[in-house]
Amino acid sequence: MINLLLALLVRDDPEYQAFVDKYQARSLGAKAFYLFMHLVPGLLLYLLINVPPVYRFALHTTGLSDTMLQGWSLLAIVFLWHLAVPLLSLRWIDKLTFRESIAFLSLRQFDTKGFFVVMPLVFVVGTLCTLPYLKYLFPVVSDRIAAIPALSRLSWKWRMRSSVKIAERTYEKRTQALHC
Repeated sequence: MINLLLALLVRDDPEYQAFVDKYQARSLGAKAFYLFMHLVPGLLLYLLINVPPVYRFALHTTGLSDTMLQGWSLLAIVFLWHLAVPLLSLRWIDKLTFRESIAFLSLRQFDTKGFFVVMPLVFVVGTLCTLPYLKYLFPVVSDRIAAIPALSRLSWKWRMRSSVKIAERTYEKRTQALHC
């Protein structure tokens, strides 16, 4: 059973393994740096969206609406941070050629099994693991964070802007209009 699961989820790629053996972070400082680099996109988005002066400045500078700024910020993080930063760091920090960088990131060939089997499986399992957090833990954590003045969202009236609340208010207005 374990062998079947490994065959399903693990792809044998000797070229990638050679890169990992040669360039994998080994020191504690290097590992901490790479962990920090995984946190940076979330910190940047937090600053951009949840810190009112930064958010107002970004809205004013770009001229985008609230929704468009948040959407474009998310797309920028997804595409620039998760694609450009690894390529640039492999190129200039590790001194790999562009072809070697593409090989290191396993982008030379399309991984059919990974795309059609592993990715949907990871998505479904991740979603199922997230649902209890969203239902039970997020409201509590969100309220605790809101109690900290520097992190408070109260001035933004988030509960008033929530898409769920907007849908509920729209439904209530429709039912009231029908009954009148």
